[in-house]
Amino acid sequence: MSIAEQRDWYAWHHEYGDPESELSNRLAVVQAEIRRVLPEHPAEAFQVVSICAGQGHDIIGVLADYPHADRVKVRLVELNPDNVAQIRARAEAANRELEVIEGDAADTALYAGAVPADLVLAVGIFGNVSDADVLRTIDGLAAFTKPGGSVIWSRGRGIVPDITPQIRSRFAAAGFVETAFHAPDGARFQIGANRYEGQAVRLSQGHLFSFRR
Repeated sequence: MSIAEQRDWYAWHHEYGDPESELSNRLAVVQAEIRRVLPEHPAEAFQVVSICAGQGHDIIGVLADYPHADRVKVRLVELNPDNVAQIRARAEAANRELEVIEGDAADTALYAGAVPADLVLAVGIFGNVSDADVLRTIDGLAAFTKPGGSVIWSRGRGIVPDITPQIRSRFAAAGFVETAFHAPDGARFQIGANRYEGQAVRLSQGHLFSFRR
């Protein structure tokens, strides 16, 4: 049985209800990075893709006060049906039309037509998959991201072995330039942001990662 089957990923999100929780603190950092990436005056549609979208707290929360939210196209991919229902409810409450796909977020076929994107959210993945899958996913993100586009990712602290240096190096090797890295004192999370400066890459069919036991 995989960790995705063992853990109640719907209940896991309850911690967002506490504004002082670790998840809420992580969310604030992620949202700050999203706000930094969103264009001040978008000349055209801005495409966002969220991998393992959870309940969509990050992007929906930011769009709630972004003045050009109507120019932002979002595809969120999430496997848990209860979380998918929450995304749809939150989007409706925020009066946002978002594309929500219920399915295995590791399946690259589910992103056809939405990538390469201006912003890729890969939050909550790298601490739940094998080290090899982390590095393979980073390589795959080159096809998800437009040249000049950004990826925001997370990784828990205290995971042994600590492959954070390899993660940051792998992004560089894949054509990404690091624009931010957050590891707040006392926090159990790390957040990175990287801009893709490589060449456009065609999306290939495949499976990026599997949540580990």
